[in-house]
Amino acid sequence: MMSQVRAKTSARDVLMLMQLLVIVPMVTHLPTWIIVMGVVVAITQLSVLKHRLHLYGRFELVVQLILFFGGLLGVFFAFRTFLGVEAGVSFLMLCLIAKLLEVKARRDVYIVLTLALFVVSSGFLFSQSLVASVLALLGLLAILYAMIAQNDDGQGRIRSLFWITVQAVPLMVILFLFFPRFPPLWSVQIGAGQGQTGMSEEMSPGDIASLSQSAALAFRVFFEGQPPAKSDLYWRGLVLSQFDGRTWMPLPAQQTGHLTAWVGQRLPSWIDQSLVVVEQQPRSYRMVMEPTQREWLFPLSLPYATQQQPSVGLTREYTLKAASPIRRQQHLQFLQFQDVTLDADLPDWLRRANLALPPQSNPLAQKFAQDLFQRMNANPERYAESILAWIRQQNFVYTLQPPLLSGHRVDQFLFETRRGFCEHYASAFVFLMRAAGVPARVVAGYQGGALGRDGESWEVRQRDAHAWTEIWLAGQGWVRIDPTAAIAPHRIEQGMSAVTDDVRVFGEGAGAMFRQSQFQLLSQAREWADYAGYLWQRDVVGFDQDRQANKLKDWFNLRSM
Repeated sequence: MMSQVRAKTSARDVLMLMQLLVIVPMVTHLPTWIIVMGVVVAITQLSVLKHRLHLYGRFELVVQLILFFGGLLGVFFAFRTFLGVEAGVSFLMLCLIAKLLEVKARRDVYIVLTLALFVVSSGFLFSQSLVASVLALLGLLAILYAMIAQNDDGQGRIRSLFWITVQAVPLMVILFLFFPRFPPLWSVQIGAGQGQTGMSEEMSPGDIASLSQSAALAFRVFFEGQPPAKSDLYWRGLVLSQFDGRTWMPLPAQQTGHLTAWVGQRLPSWIDQSLVVVEQQPRSYRMVMEPTQREWLFPLSLPYATQQQPSVGLTREYTLKAASPIRRQQHLQFLQFQDVTLDADLPDWLRRANLALPPQSNPLAQKFAQDLFQRMNANPERYAESILAWIRQQNFVYTLQPPLLSGHRVDQFLFETRRGFCEHYASAFVFLMRAAGVPARVVAGYQGGALGRDGESWEVRQRDAHAWTEIWLAGQGWVRIDPTAAIAPHRIEQGMSAVTDDVRVFGEGAGAMFRQSQFQLLSQAREWADYAGYLWQRDVVGFDQDRQANKLKDWFNLRSM
């Protein structure tokens, strides 16, 4: 009799502990307070704590009602609705948590396990990545183990779970390969509550330096034919023309938002008036972009999207944007036109916007610019070249650990610290050009990348984030000038990996060596993880009707030979 009681108690504890593998992995998709509530409830239902807390009878019922209805209010305030994927899965999680407080009979156990199976499955509504699949598999194994624990005395549970799994694997493989693949019957729209990743729409000194110490994948590119040289890979995303003395920002939406030309629609007049394209064969390439929760795309300039993607638009500043934030991995087909003149005749409103400076801002830089411009006979090209030559000749340093700036930041950087990252150089260069009356703007995106471990794709990571400049020259339109190339040419020609091989860019002393070794170790681990995730998306998630039909055709042809 006592052994039956111990077995029942042990089975109940197994049930509660196994729920942690179901509840905790949902922390990246659901509000944190729901996950905390689930963990607390599961732990307090363990035998040793349940007796000490006296969670029985009417008191337990009151706790259950408070948690459930309080949770409903929390879901409504978090999402402002009870509809939608996130709110629906949150409600399902609340049902599971509430049911954990009334597990008294075997029937209750199987209801909990069934709800847990639904919760595990719902994770695929948010992500079908390799990590999400591994976590779902762990949750499924935990549920199976809890089921086994309800029907034995504690002996041979692992062995039973092993043999069930071994027997299920062949059936799983057969169903995956031969069961008809149906297209999705509905489309799930995930809300905008998830965290944003990658580049911000504002740039202040230090932003990109922080981003460039991340090995997270930004996007993967497949070129048709020979890819461009690494020094030509400028993935143009944002044009920052507005400066308040500290931060660079895009022009207000009321100035440029209505000028976006969407693919498939009639092109607006400003394209014919401002764009000169030499007759040529555009370069075609495919981009697999990771979720960012933002609309910006990062193609090569001058970009355009194919007609199969009507949700992509060309902005007045010749960047591409999506019609809605990118919340899932996106496959995009782009064209790149070369030998292009942008804004051969610059509109007055755009000229004013790209000459504006804050009043009484950085007086030393303004005087330096005006004096140097006059010495160059007011020639914008010679003036730009003289600034780059001055940067090379002075003791400027390229580093990921620049000193903090305050007050007149451009003055401080140019004449005091002279230590910075690409955004420091781009910001200062544009300021000096504007101070001399030359229209200029900051462009933010990515530069370079590296050949993927598959030998076919080009990987661009957050560490490749970069800022450069464009100046307007009469007869040439907007011309790209990268001030970083004047101080760190290896960053442009060899990529960010060449920069991080130099311990000095991480600062000085033993701390810099530690940061560098940590960065390189984590980067390599992240690259292998991303490659494994890419193979998973390509060969498992992407195994659709066409690929299944082609694969079966190949197999049967081989058999007939």
